[in-house]
Amino acid sequence: VMENCTLDFADGSAQAGAGIQVKEIAAISMGSTLRFVNLRVDGDGGAILFAGATLVMANSTLTVASCWAASDGGALYFNTVGQNTITNSSVTMRDCRAGSRGGGVVAQQGDIL
Repeated sequence: VMENCTLDFADGSAQAGAGIQVKEIAAISMGSTLRFVNLRVDGDGGAILFAGATLVMANSTLTVASCWAASDGGALYFNTVGQNTITNSSVTMRDCRAGSRGGGVVAQQGDIL
């Protein structure tokens, strides 16, 4: 749970989810500012990867810029069975790329965004 936080991730790399990788739990952000810039991954989810996890975001600001994934989801990658909810929030994705699918967002396995 993140509430009223500012998180700034820049200039990093990883195998997957260079900024945040969440597995098997719920991630909740309320009133927070999340910024991901110039992140690179060899797999999925340039900035954020959710696998078996659910995102609930409210009253937050999410910015993803210049992020890249060699496979899927240059900015965000969701592989969950459930409902991911973003309400009353500002989401900006700019100049994100993927080697395969979804320069911005990939959602699969029954995801609801």
